[in-house]
Amino acid sequence: MPGGRRTCTNLRTLQVIQSLERAGFLRKVAAAPGINGRPPLRWDVHPALIGGSLAEIAEIAEIPPAPAAVL
Repeated sequence: MPGGRRTCTNLRTLQVIQSLERAGFLRKVAAAPGINGRPPLRWDVHPALIGGSLAEIAEIAEIPPAPAAVL
């Protein structure tokens, strides 16, 4: 992917995240700096949008096992 296209995509992604943050859907979370010294960008989703505990969501999102291979 050319550098210009990637930068444009990153900018658009950041704009969407910022608009969701302003609307109250996301909240920026402070995180410790990573290996390269730059802090990672993290957001929490508003709990009302989730509707249940994270354990319930993980249970719902469970990926079914892959079908057996046919020989």
